[in-house]
Amino acid sequence: MPLDLHEATSRRRAGMVDRLTADGVLTNVLLRDALLHVRREVLLPHAYVRVSGPGADPIDWRLLDGSHPDDQEEWLDPQRRVDPAPARR
Repeated sequence: MPLDLHEATSRRRAGMVDRLTADGVLTNVLLRDALLHVRREVLLPHAYVRVSGPGADPIDWRLLDGSHPDDQEEWLDPQRRVDPAPARR
């Protein structure tokens, strides 16, 4: 994995842990430590993102591969999509 992607995932992981801790959602110290240290590509190497619009039936999904250069930006931050799926990816 390129260093810049490793740095990006580390920063985002720390930000997620900080938000969850501040919101009182993440209270277990062991889980907090694990989330800070387990690389995203190990924990979640692939993710499905919704590509169909609201109300589509059936719902169309696309598989993101965190190791593929074309998918990395969206894999890093799937919530930046214009039409995010109601369920978090």
